[in-house]
Amino acid sequence: MRLFLTAAFLACGIAWAQTDDPAPSEGRGESRFSLSLGNETSFYSGLRVPGPSEANLVLLQPAFAYRQGQRWRFSTSLAGLVSTHQESQARLRVKETYFSVSAWDLDLTAGKKILRWGAGYAFTPTGVLDPPRIATDPTDRLNLNEGREMATADWIHGRHAVTAAWASGGLLDTHRPGMRETAAFRYNTLVAGFDTSVIVAHDRGGSSFTGANFTQVFGESVEIHGEFAHRNASAVLLGGSVSRPPPLWFRASFEVPPARAAGLEGMGPVGLARGQLARWQPHRCDGGGAARAQPLFVLRSRPRPGGKKGTL
Repeated sequence: MRLFLTAAFLACGIAWAQTDDPAPSEGRGESRFSLSLGNETSFYSGLRVPGPSEANLVLLQPAFAYRQGQRWRFSTSLAGLVSTHQESQARLRVKETYFSVSAWDLDLTAGKKILRWGAGYAFTPTGVLDPPRIATDPTDRLNLNEGREMATADWIHGRHAVTAAWASGGLLDTHRPGMRETAAFRYNTLVAGFDTSVIVAHDRGGSSFTGANFTQVFGESVEIHGEFAHRNASAVLLGGSVSRPPPLWFRASFEVPPARAAGLEGMGPVGLARGQLARWQPHRCDGGGAARAQPLFVLRSRPRPGGKKGTL
């Protein structure tokens, strides 16, 4: 039944897009292919338990996109990983694969796609359709996040954008723990230079969600953002970042109350006490497992990609 609804959704968009004959200049097809290859080696010292002192990761990420005129689009992105630590493992991830069609100011999309509605870094209560945050890598350093299977309709007019989305709990992909079918609505606009969004969502068999967020960039180095969310309880998040040469940035967040107390722990791995400030320590070399977000009032700088590490 769910597959039929998704197919019907695309069929309606196709029929709508064909109501007007495209101009000859719009019938040209364009394709784009990219391939990213990376290798990362980690060295460990002072381990508390015996184990390999070196780990190697090879990452191959091909991406392909095709566009027919200004209406039809197809995009897919994969990630192949080969990791060697105690033993070699190979994995293949389908990050995105979706079709979309445009008609007037409306874009219809169906498939597996990454949506990012939240404004936070490690914890984003309004990211109801965002990829799950991983505690050891909240910013997706290797670009390995996967999208959700969904159908979306986007209407854009001037500075106003409206999105209606339905995401499955897993049609072709396996169900993730705690994931449910989600229907969501988002309105986005600019208010006095602030990129502002209002979001409403409902999980099948669960409770409804309401929230809003904003983000603003001042100059080239200062960014602030804030989020408000309510499901079973309310949560407020304020954060920002400051970058400066050499390529270093500072990030901080202020969360009230803890995510778990607000029933929003699925939006991110961070659950801090009231009014605490957090820093991220993405790597631990003591063989003890995942990293943690530690509440404190001292900020630690993190390098931009390609920059050198430093602590202030």
